[in-house]
Amino acid sequence: MYLIAGLIAALLAWGANVVLLKKWGEAALLVLTPIQEEIFKTSLAIFFGGSIILTHVIFGIIEGIWDMKFNIKGLIPGILAVVIHSFFGFITWIVYIKWGNLSFAIMIAIIMHIMWNTQIVKINNN
Repeated sequence: MYLIAGLIAALLAWGANVVLLKKWGEAALLVLTPIQEEIFKTSLAIFFGGSIILTHVIFGIIEGIWDMKFNIKGLIPGILAVVIHSFFGFITWIVYIKWGNLSFAIMIAIIMHIMWNTQIVKINNN
C-alpha cells in the first residue's frame, strides 16, 4: 500500500506545486511546498495502511527521477531527493512512534523540510 500512497502523494504534490510555485514562486518553495508534501505523504501512508517510511521513499524516488530528467544539475538533486525524503519519513515515523501524535510528527517533518529547502535555495542563489 505504500507504493500507492507514495504515487498518489507525488501526483498530488506535483499538481499543488505547479499552482503554488506559479502563484508565490520561491516563497512557496520555502514554506508551502514542504507543508503540503509532508501532509500528503504521511496522511496517505496512514490512509492506505502503508509504511510511513516507505511512502516517503517512493515519493523521493519519483521526485528524484523528475529532478534527474528535468533539472540541469539532475543527478545530484535526484539522489538527494531520495535520501532527504527517506530521512523525512524516518523522522516522521520515529516521532510518531515515540509520542503517538501524528500531527506533531508531521509538524516536525515540515519544519525539517522547510530548513532543508531554505538551505537548498541559498545554495542555488549563490
